[in-house]
Amino acid sequence: MNRKIQALLLVGSISFCLCGMAGCNRTSEDTEALIILEQEQNEEESQYTFAAVTRDDIQVVKKIECVYQQADDRELCFEVSGKKIEAVYVEEGDKVLKGQVVAELSLGDVDERLAEAQYQLERNQLLLEQTKEDASLAIKNMENLTDVSALTKEEKQNYEDSISALKQNYEYQMEDYQDAIAVWKQKLSDLQMEKGQQYLLADMDGTVAYVKENLEGTYSVADECVVTIMDVTQCTFCSEQVEFADYFVEDQPVEIQISGQSDPCLVVPYKKDSWNEMMQFVFADESENQNMSVGTLGNISLIVEEKKQVLTLPANAVHEADEKSYVYVVGENDIWETKWVTIGLKGKEKVEIKEGLSEGDMVILK
Repeated sequence: MNRKIQALLLVGSISFCLCGMAGCNRTSEDTEALIILEQEQNEEESQYTFAAVTRDDIQVVKKIECVYQQADDRELCFEVSGKKIEAVYVEEGDKVLKGQVVAELSLGDVDERLAEAQYQLERNQLLLEQTKEDASLAIKNMENLTDVSALTKEEKQNYEDSISALKQNYEYQMEDYQDAIAVWKQKLSDLQMEKGQQYLLADMDGTVAYVKENLEGTYSVADECVVTIMDVTQCTFCSEQVEFADYFVEDQPVEIQISGQSDPCLVVPYKKDSWNEMMQFVFADESENQNMSVGTLGNISLIVEEKKQVLTLPANAVHEADEKSYVYVVGENDIWETKWVTIGLKGKEKVEIKEGLSEGDMVILK
């Protein structure tokens, strides 16, 4: 028995009782109450709509948020801490070339120490060469002054011992110079490295986008960004959602919806092999970027999962309780019933129904 009939019987019973108590005469007010109750019941039933289980395609789509910005930027940092920043040679907006000095540290007497190390290295190299020549000349003179054939066995042994001692003496001297050369080479290398840390160099052509305020006269902090350089000749749509990088294929276009534009455009991955902390995309048609401003936002709709022609229901027809899924259906006597279902892929608007319903079944949508 449906709710309308139940309501009518209830009103009829009430009317009958009232008639019995009042002489069994139905008034116009009783009739009006019945009509109003029927209207309210009809309005209540008309609030609910139904959805059928149908076969359709389901897609899980992720929005990749992008911002249009320079394709390449470099943060420049000093390598050492505690050194006074002597000078800063650039300002924001300046154009720089690769290798250009943008800032300089004060390293005290590093130039004097470099000159001393270079001098000592060259001096010991000369002394080594001179010792080699002296050793060769001394041995040759001893050999020329001695007639070995006229020597007795004992004299010959003494001669050979003298030659050996002479050679050994010069070898010791040469080893000392070689050790000194190795030491001064290392000192010179260390000082050259220190000297290299004195200058902060631009590592690409570009435009200075950032300079730390009041930098000159302060002290350096190793690996702290003090200058940023950008390549303004090439801009890309950039996204930090690198967890989706594997879904994109080099040179394969994807659609992007750009803020303020009605129609989507096509973009392709840019330098995909270097995607570490940032994904980058450029227009498939280069003419598209002619009027694009840095900072423009865009969204790439990425299909991460898809199923074809499976049983589906609208997402708002499926409910959750205790990690289980259920729908409402109309059972016997037009009474709502809860029916448990097993769902599969969840799309934005549709849900896959794996068990519990068949194609054509009707469920209460709202």
